[in-house]
Amino acid sequence: MPATALMTALLCPLLCLLTIASADAQPPLPTIVSTQLCADHLALSLAAPAQILSLSYKSQDPLRSTYAERAQHYPGNSGKVEEIIALKPDIVLASRRWRRHPMKPQLEALGIRVVIPPHSKSWQDIFEHTQWLADQIGRPERGRQQVEQLRQRLALLPQIMPSADTARNNMLFLRPNGGSAGSDTHIHMLIEALGFNNYASQVGLKGWGRFSLEQVVMQSPDYLLLSAYVRDQAYARSQLSRHPVLKAIVASKPSLILPGKYGSCANWTLIETAEYLAEQLHHSHSQAEQALSKVRP
Repeated sequence: MPATALMTALLCPLLCLLTIASADAQPPLPTIVSTQLCADHLALSLAAPAQILSLSYKSQDPLRSTYAERAQHYPGNSGKVEEIIALKPDIVLASRRWRRHPMKPQLEALGIRVVIPPHSKSWQDIFEHTQWLADQIGRPERGRQQVEQLRQRLALLPQIMPSADTARNNMLFLRPNGGSAGSDTHIHMLIEALGFNNYASQVGLKGWGRFSLEQVVMQSPDYLLLSAYVRDQAYARSQLSRHPVLKAIVASKPSLILPGKYGSCANWTLIETAEYLAEQLHHSHSQAEQALSKVRP
């Protein structure tokens, strides 16, 4: 065999392997720093572990975060620009307040992209925004998996609920200071996912607002969804939360408690809150049925 032909025969397999390896090579996934609790949850659920350089310090607080244990594996940050620059991420996940952040152009000049997860007002928004963020961080397939899982869990939610028809019942979300949530809020989405009518939206509240004691008395709902958010504890001394009339109403109505680590984010993790409340409702319904069976003749 001529030398040239022999050399070609020997090099061809090597060149073919190099060509295939080059075609299969994927660019490295962008590294991420998250500076906000809701973005922390998205990073932990969508990103590859090696992508995450740091999460907000709130992510490690078990009273605020359902992923506190997982978040312990990453350094915490307080969202300061100096911390971000020192970590040298490719992407910063930030809150909507960062749209006008004075340091945003500086970070972008350093090659650090500021990504702000969109605010969702419907489950369809959540499907789309979950996929959008997954695409932004180089994990489109993970986004598709997350959206499909969310659709399945939403479809299964009625099976967790008690057999009693809740569709005719109203539910009022109430914070210690009288704060409530009408239409165009993720709490509205949550209440409707549980099969209730949102009482605040029915009486005309759009977005976030407040209910006076008189409104609660005169327009008493069927169910109460009571907030126990960590940030709400500053309001716990408010006149409304301490008023004996309101205490009597709360004692007389079936109520669900929304702990601080649930329901604070308008993203895919809202399904976890819905499942938690559905289990709580099912448990209280079962207890009521057992109590009633003991007094039946």
